[in-house]
Amino acid sequence: MPYGQWRREAKSSLASIHRAGIRTCKVDVDAASFVRWCCTMDEPVTSAALARYITACPDDF
Repeated sequence: MPYGQWRREAKSSLASIHRAGIRTCKVDVDAASFVRWCCTMDEPVTSAALARYITACPDDF
């Protein structure tokens, strides 16, 4: 998927999340640590894996 299309879809999804009353926050993630975690957990590097990573390591954020 081209980046522009991905960005439009991501913004649309975020807007629908906010309309549902869900608060979001920005989380700084060390990319190298996240990729290592994915390799260790045998996870593909995806947004779903990123959500699991943040949930699994809450003390890091």
